[in-house]
Amino acid sequence: MRVFRWFIFLFLLSVISYFRETLFLGVNEIINQDFDYNPYSYQPDLLINQPKASLIKLKFILTALFSVLFAIITSLGLRFSFKQKFPYQLSIILYLVIFAVAIVTAMVSVPFHKFQVVYPFLREIIDYLHNPLIFILLSSIVLASDSTSIKST
Repeated sequence: MRVFRWFIFLFLLSVISYFRETLFLGVNEIINQDFDYNPYSYQPDLLINQPKASLIKLKFILTALFSVLFAIITSLGLRFSFKQKFPYQLSIILYLVIFAVAIVTAMVSVPFHKFQVVYPFLREIIDYLHNPLIFILLSSIVLASDSTSIKST
């Protein structure tokens, strides 16, 4: 394991996760017209006068972009932090499965006007995607499997 690289990617994922959270808090405050001082939100001036419908669309676009960004950084982080290709390949498979489940769930719910019913489930998926947790868990799996194979030889 290349520890320094691993920590760089963990730091990068953590910073992006924090920025994403403050941005979404700010957009939600603008949507709800709640402009109380919140030190943990970022409200871009560009968005203050936007219609609610545009801001909701922006949130969906940002969610997709952050999801892809986290998938790319996590996968590259695993690729450059470990000598084995297994963690990198596992991350790609995991993200593809998660994206497929989320997309199919959302698309199936729309024709039946049940998106609000599946939204909490999708939100839960997004909570796991938009932080360093997958990077840490996959790294742990690789480290645990390495230590097991070392002990068994």
